[in-house]
Amino acid sequence: MPIKLYILILSDSQATLKALDSNKISSKLIWDCYINLQQLTTNNHVKLRWIPGHSGLEGNERADSLARLGSELGPVGPEPLVATSKATCVQSISKWVIQQHVEYWEKQELRQSRTFMAEPTDQLTNSLLNLNRKQTRTIIGALTGHCPLQRHLHKMELANDPHLQTLW
Repeated sequence: MPIKLYILILSDSQATLKALDSNKISSKLIWDCYINLQQLTTNNHVKLRWIPGHSGLEGNERADSLARLGSELGPVGPEPLVATSKATCVQSISKWVIQQHVEYWEKQELRQSRTFMAEPTDQLTNSLLNLNRKQTRTIIGALTGHCPLQRHLHKMELANDPHLQTLW
């Protein structure tokens, strides 16, 4: 039977300790730390404790000194290094998707749809997504002209006159 060690990890970072204790982990660094701690606890007793920073504890002062040295070295890792936040990346991708959608919209032959709307909008999209299936089918049919309108019925050779007004 392996010997279980009692490991006490002292940290002056309350934010890190709270992030490790949280139900939701949104940082890869915290996730990696969490996984490593889980592996460490399989054969050991591990405790995490907060200590006040810059309080004269030898290990903490040494850790701060090494952190300062590390920050002076510059980044380490595969090139190119990108110092861009996740939120900035998500925002950039969202803008690009919207731009691509508008460009696609402008290139299409959408005479019927353009009568009702100049370009796609978030407000219209959200409104359509909140409708039930039957309502959505009716609206999409009207926007695209693929509904029992006289012109569409005439195209399908189900009506003689494309201009005749009909009721559904």
